Amino acid sequence: MILLSTSDFTGYNYINTSTASLPKLQAYIDRYEKMYILQLLGVELGELFIADLSNASQDVRFVAIQDPFYEQTDAGHIYQSNGMIEFLCAAIAYHYIKDTQFSHTISGVGKKLLEAQKDQSGENAHRYGERRFNEELNTVDAIQWYCKRFDSATYPEYKGVEIKPVYSAIL
Repeated sequence: MILLSTSDFTGYNYINTSTASLPKLQAYIDRYEKMYILQLLGVELGELFIADLSNASQDVRFVAIQDPFYEQTDAGHIYQSNGMIEFLCAAIAYHYIKDTQFSHTISGVGKKLLEAQKDQSGENAHRYGERRFNEELNTVDAIQWYCKRFDSATYPEYKGVEIKPVYSAIL
């Protein structure tokens, strides 16, 4: 565990889970959380951020980019970050939703069906995950802008990369 836990998927980031599905959600956190932190901040700053999370008192420079914030430039542009947890939840939810619409069995790949509800098509579920991911790209932009605006004084290790929107294939 780095920053997220399965209990973070509540409220706006809600993912319906059960005792059986929690290990799968945790596996998605384990697979994607560090990857997105390193893309967001760059490898060196990302590793420093992760290491700092184990300290009893977190470094102020890391709290500033982890927590939600609003900043306005002199030109009037407003940068809004919903916080790193919100972005990571949206990114992981995208992969989780996309990948769990179908399951692999001995007889092949099949769509999960439940008696009590009408499921969306796999494509619509995929688009739902995409929307959640793409909504948080403003948070990505805000955090990366915040790291760049200090002219390397506060975040000299910053080398984040562009995190692009995700789109379904055109049908």
